[in-house]
Amino acid sequence: VFSNQTLSSGWQIFSNVVDRRAATGEVAIATYTSRVWVTSVSDKTTETISLSEQGGADDLFFGEFGEGNNFDKFVELYNGTGAAIDLSQYYLASQTTEDQKYVTWNHIFPLSTTTLWLEHGTTLAILNGGKDGELGIVNGGARQEMADMLTAYGRSYIVSSNDVLTVGGDDPVGLFRFGNTNEWIDVCGIGPAVPFDETYIMQRTEDAEVPWYYPEHVNTNQWDFRDWESKQDVSNNFENFIATAGAYDRIVGLGGFIVFNVYDDDVDPPVAGTNTSIMVGTGAPYTQLLAEPGEFEVVFSAWSFTNNSSPEACAQPWWGSLLTNATFYSSTNYTGPLVDPNDGGTGINDVFDGWGQINRGALEMAGIGSYGFSASNVPYVQFELPLVAAEDIVFSWAEQGGANSFTNVHVKWSLTGIEETFATNAVWPPWTMTDATAWRPRFLDLSPVIPAGATKVYLRFVLGPGYGGSSGAFRMDNIQLFGRPSEIYVTDGQIAASAYQIHVEGNVYDPDSGLQEDMAVMRMGATDGVVDDLKAFLPDGGKTNTSTLWWDIGTFSRDDLTDLVLESQSGAGIPMSIEVPDADTDRAGDVLELAGSLGRMRVIDDDTERPKLTLESMKPRMGILAQWLFTTTNS
Repeated sequence: VFSNQTLSSGWQIFSNVVDRRAATGEVAIATYTSRVWVTSVSDKTTETISLSEQGGADDLFFGEFGEGNNFDKFVELYNGTGAAIDLSQYYLASQTTEDQKYVTWNHIFPLSTTTLWLEHGTTLAILNGGKDGELGIVNGGARQEMADMLTAYGRSYIVSSNDVLTVGGDDPVGLFRFGNTNEWIDVCGIGPAVPFDETYIMQRTEDAEVPWYYPEHVNTNQWDFRDWESKQDVSNNFENFIATAGAYDRIVGLGGFIVFNVYDDDVDPPVAGTNTSIMVGTGAPYTQLLAEPGEFEVVFSAWSFTNNSSPEACAQPWWGSLLTNATFYSSTNYTGPLVDPNDGGTGINDVFDGWGQINRGALEMAGIGSYGFSASNVPYVQFELPLVAAEDIVFSWAEQGGANSFTNVHVKWSLTGIEETFATNAVWPPWTMTDATAWRPRFLDLSPVIPAGATKVYLRFVLGPGYGGSSGAFRMDNIQLFGRPSEIYVTDGQIAASAYQIHVEGNVYDPDSGLQEDMAVMRMGATDGVVDDLKAFLPDGGKTNTSTLWWDIGTFSRDDLTDLVLESQSGAGIPMSIEVPDADTDRAGDVLELAGSLGRMRVIDDDTERPKLTLESMKPRMGILAQWLFTTTNS
């Protein structure tokens, strides 16, 4: 212990000793506890610590009780056990009849009728709500100003009922668990002799034994007392009350734990900068190949819902999608299945890259009146769509609703999927599904809204508030995201002159943890690039925005080059993809990866004409150029 003096915040300072370094697989995002004397919250740790131990409270206990004027009463519960506690398993009871005190209990008040967790290290104030759980002297309850002060200071409270806190200064209040209704866990509410026999606030002393179990009666020697004339405290904004109410400030019963919150120090994938180059050449200066708007429209991701072997199979993207890692899901307030493999579907919007789809299966949110949707409980369907550098990106689908469907649908978008980042855009006005009794097409033009160069977008279809009837449904089919990918043009002659290689300098960085250079992948079609450590530039391990990786793709053979030319003549071209993991390897599953596209490569034959001879270049000779001999007159 560095200091055995309690700080103003109620904390004490301790040292720790590193016992061993934890293995990567042992570290997880969680809260860990170590049995020690006080509660503390620290940053990320990967260490096992050893500290002097002293046990803390093994159940809830009363930290404070207030006996004011009239009906101004309150009690305070504290959880110092090291784990969250469900308050629905506990109740308060009191006794005001002299000969029945500690013998029988009445005025039972459950702390909660539903599951309600009180976290370790937190306090809950309970204000007297009289018989009916209402504040105010006219209702036989504590003054509303007490609740207002707790709210202003951000302290949690509930209001009691059944007159459990309508007690005098010499009446016990007990804490019980429903599993054992005869033996109390803790008890409070008895004041000492004058001057605190009528109005007082009692707090546990630092050396008190908590909880104070059955059959013990209130021991006033384990409590500190101060006067509390609540009728005077009103004019002082309840300063006396709020000084300690709902804020546990003693080290007694602090749970015997230090709490270590292990958090992820890198929650973002690497970032793609603006200075990525695709080049040819055998040395500096290299010739940079520039991306141009493509001529061919390509389906990036699509769903036809035709695989009815299972709902999971039905939800998979169309097999011909350029990017097959797209996905969709619903908000958690909709618990029904989101796809129906047996729905009849539609033929509207069913052609993907020239492929017609079977009319079977659909995305479906059915029975929408069964989930309690309201203005404060609005459902949504969200699409997570990877992108490539492209022009004219459009998201289209067929939809069906009907008179009982949602009265309002609008689409929000985000580049990260973080709740606070979703936004609407006037380019995408809301619409209703109540008039969609038959399937109809609809589309969103993404290019005017989504920033150029984005590698992923989240589209959230917000459904409601409001719907026509409980049996209503919302359906989508033949969903597709398409556009014209940017294309990089290079000739076979340029590749041959570049020692049959293509070079890529990727401007990628991760400001939090840097990059794993040896795990970075650059792929042209089915050919992986080779990382060149000497040409990479990774100050601080790839944390700065000037960081670059270098790949050499190839060496291609002459036959490979012919295959590239032939493949480039197809509609899709040759994909240029990049996968770069960050260096956040603190624990299993911690690594995040940038997975993006640099567009499509087209290798062009730079000489498609055969050699030619001209008369001007030939040297004439004397002789017979052609001769016919007619040997018969029969024909």
